[in-house]
Amino acid sequence: MCRLDLAAPGAASTLKTLLVGVTAVVHTAARLRGEEDEHLRDTVRATEALTDALSALPASAPRPCLLLAGSFSVYDYAGLADWATLDEQAPTEANPKRRDAYCRAKLMQEAIVVHAARETGLAVEVMRIGFLYGPGHMWPAQLGFRIGRVVFCPGGRIPVPAIHVEDCAAALIVAASRPADSPVPVDVPLPGGPGRLEIINLVAPEVPDQRTWLRAIGGHRLVPLPRAPLLWLARLGDLASAILPRLDQALPSVLHESSFTARFKPLHYSTARAEERLALKARPFNASTIGKREEASASR
Repeated sequence: MCRLDLAAPGAASTLKTLLVGVTAVVHTAARLRGEEDEHLRDTVRATEALTDALSALPASAPRPCLLLAGSFSVYDYAGLADWATLDEQAPTEANPKRRDAYCRAKLMQEAIVVHAARETGLAVEVMRIGFLYGPGHMWPAQLGFRIGRVVFCPGGRIPVPAIHVEDCAAALIVAASRPADSPVPVDVPLPGGPGRLEIINLVAPEVPDQRTWLRAIGGHRLVPLPRAPLLWLARLGDLASAILPRLDQALPSVLHESSFTARFKPLHYSTARAEERLALKARPFNASTIGKREEASASR
């Protein structure tokens, strides 16, 4: 085992030595919270170091396949109609300045691996993951705003795109274990480039709505809020930022339409590609067992 700060100077050189003979790399390193510069360091620069190391491997030997743990945050939710089906062909965010630092970093991370596939011939598989839940990690942003035990929930019945951590890990292992010569459809053409890019969404086949999720967690009182007026408030935030640009960063990200819809857009979620290519059989969100999983984790 080797511990290495991927964003540290010289990380790419160290990685190049470690990657010789490796058939697949699962890249899950990224910052979940923090300031812009922290995301740039731990997500963007770390990914640059990894792709630099992979690209520098001898051309005479097969290069490892790179599996990136991506995120549903990169999608352009404002551009989708209510109750549309989100799949891998949905467009990515067109206005990242109005989203949070995590979304911007994940968009840049994807751009880095796409560039590596196009320019250096890497085989890249981007696994865009919904909210990853499991013991100790049960509070998606889609639930709304919590004050004590009261949760103010825009919509109240909006589906939460999620997948259990064990199902996500199993899908990544299947993807990493596929033979290098197995046929893979071209999801994103790379004109003039020798690489390959595959995109697969990882989400449970039957996702719960906000009310079901909160009931499963227990201990909270849900106060549903009408979504339409809040959406117009977010649009007013965009207008105010356009008139007074200094407000753009001062306003909370949720007061921009693109960020608000990323949390509270009612959508359906396709699992067809993951089921077809990875034989993914993710468990549905089961309200009757979540509490038991949490209790078991706490007792260990």
